[in-house]
Amino acid sequence: MKYLVDVNHSKSKKFVKDNPNFINSKDVMDQTAKDKEVMEYARIHKHGIYTQDKRFALDSLIAGFTVWYRDQETGEKYKLKARHLKFTKKEVI
Repeated sequence: MKYLVDVNHSKSKKFVKDNPNFINSKDVMDQTAKDKEVMEYARIHKHGIYTQDKRFALDSLIAGFTVWYRDQETGEKYKLKARHLKFTKKEVI
């Protein structure tokens, strides 16, 4: 699977060259693209998402993407995939 690297955390050209499964979003779309635009591009091209942004990682998981998340503080990397998500409306009493 190929991964689209988040605009805000795009890796260097060397990183992308050395890792052919990663595509720098800055090379294929506008540098000011919003998260929803990045997700739409990834959906059309059937890519996963690579990000260091916790919020974007969560939003991408909820949208059904495979996510490669790198924790900025620890440097640890996680490959995440939500199998099934079911949201229910909770009634307030």
